[in-house]
Amino acid sequence: MVEIMKGRRHPRHPSMRLPEVFLALGDHLRDTGRNDADGAEYLLCPGWVEERLFDPTPEDADPRELGGAPQPVEIVPFGWAGGGGIHYGWVVLAPELDLDDFPCVFYAALDGVAYWLGDNTRQAFENLLLGRVAEWECDYFGQRGRSPAPYDTPQWTALCEALALRPDLSLAVREARRESDEIGPDARSARRIRPTAPPGWRYEPTRDGIGVLAPESAFDPASADDECLPTIDMKIDRASALLAAGHPASALHLLRNDELNDYLDEELTRQAYLALGRTMHADRLDVWLRLTDR
Repeated sequence: MVEIMKGRRHPRHPSMRLPEVFLALGDHLRDTGRNDADGAEYLLCPGWVEERLFDPTPEDADPRELGGAPQPVEIVPFGWAGGGGIHYGWVVLAPELDLDDFPCVFYAALDGVAYWLGDNTRQAFENLLLGRVAEWECDYFGQRGRSPAPYDTPQWTALCEALALRPDLSLAVREARRESDEIGPDARSARRIRPTAPPGWRYEPTRDGIGVLAPESAFDPASADDECLPTIDMKIDRASALLAAGHPASALHLLRNDELNDYLDEELTRQAYLALGRTMHADRLDVWLRLTDR
């Protein structure tokens, strides 16, 4: 098994730890012959893995995922499907918790919704492998007549041994069913993440599948009906009042939970992130605003 490195930070977002199994993937790709490495990378992400994350050198390059359609800044990609902006990533809900792993999602800007991929990176990797199996089983691209099952390849065996992955093949959907809670082609499921809140904290889901995780004190107990406000202007005014009253989590939830799946007010959203101590998210929002000329 590949020796796993500990404690490395994201080169662009130093408040975020990189999960150990992801770093082990970097070692495996580096130590494997190019053909086998290409095969292992394809099994996880048919486009590419974010290999620049394996380099601990701090980088100033703008994150590519922030250059287009509204993207939840909490999603930090570790790999891409290769088309349509589809990517797989970590959901960093609260950088201040300094966690060593995160829930993972499948995200496509055209959907505007993040679908559950795994409760952590290891489970996400296992489910990505199951997604390749589901594609092969469905024979989307005529693969079954031209290539062995993914789990019968040496790249699959080597990758699973190196990263201690144990994908349960019974969980791969054997037909194209996007409504299934299990893993289907593209590693898509119909589930949303549901992280466990630490003691004294609370998690509230949002329409985009991301949600808001924050201390209970950052929520306003009386804000449950705010999303029923009939106009955008009323929601923005209410979010501003929530911020002023010291309830940034409720303000953020209101700003992020609109059916338009866009930021209702970018500056108020930025202020809510900063009030929660989430400079990483505020910085990523600033990058998106700059790259999209908002």
